[in-house]
This record gives sequence, structure tokens and C-alpha cells, in this order.
Amino acid sequence: MIEPLASPEEVAAFSDEAWPLNEQDMKLAEACIVAASNLARFHAGQTWETLQETPPVISTIVVKAASKGFLNPAGFQMERGDAVTFNRQDMFASGVQFDAQDMMILRSFKPKGTLFSVGLTNSEAIVARSSGRSRRDDRGYVPVRGGGKPFPFGGY
Repeated sequence: MIEPLASPEEVAAFSDEAWPLNEQDMKLAEACIVAASNLARFHAGQTWETLQETPPVISTIVVKAASKGFLNPAGFQMERGDAVTFNRQDMFASGVQFDAQDMMILRSFKPKGTLFSVGLTNSEAIVARSSGRSRRDDRGYVPVRGGGKPFPFGGY
């Protein structure tokens, strides 16, 4: 199984929550970490399986996103108490999401497309009219590793 890219301790510390968390908060922190880890892997196009092989900046982004979801799991933009009204910015009311800077960093880890070529050989030998063939052999041939017989590529 693929590990989460952060720990509940890190989320609690980032969220300024007392450690150890109670059972309900621990489950919420773990769920937020799993969600943030899955989103990070998806947007980065990577499959980091362990925390040790994950770049530290990715772990930081996961902790930050998981903390947003941990602090506001219902996605409230405003809360009211007796004498207090508390407004949150949209980015803190979005749950486990990445902001624009996080997305830029995650995309920088996305594998780039590569261009490669396969060598072809083409028989350009002129075919004599007396041979009975009406056209020259215009197929290309792909070489085979180890000196095997090349196989035809394209043609008629």
C-alpha cells in the first residue's frame, strides 16, 4: 500500500493543535492527509510510494493542504458566535485543495514528454526492368537489436 506523504503529527503542528489528537481528530487528520497525498501524486504525475522518496517540498504542500481541510472540514466561509463573526478567505474554505503556487510546484514534477527516434534503413536499390518487378521496394526496415533480421516498416 502506498504511504501518505505526511503524518498526523505534522498536520497537528501546522494547525497549532495539541498533540496527541483525540480519536475523532486523528481520523479526520488521516483522511485529509490521504486526500492531499492522492491529489499531490495526481497533479505531479508521480507515484511516490514512501515518505522517504518524496521531495520535502511535496510533503510541505501536502501538510499545508491537509491542514486546511483539517481546520475546516465542512468548508465554512463564515462562522458566527455570540459576539464574534469569523470570515475565512476562499482558499481556506475550500477544504483539501492546493493554491496556485502549490499547483505550479506540483506541475514542475510532472514528467516531460520525450522525443526519441528509431533508426530505419531503406532499400534504395534500383530495380532493373528486366527483373519483372514494376516498382522498387520502398519499405523501410527497422533494425533489430542483437543483429537479427530487420523487419519491414511501412510500404505497400
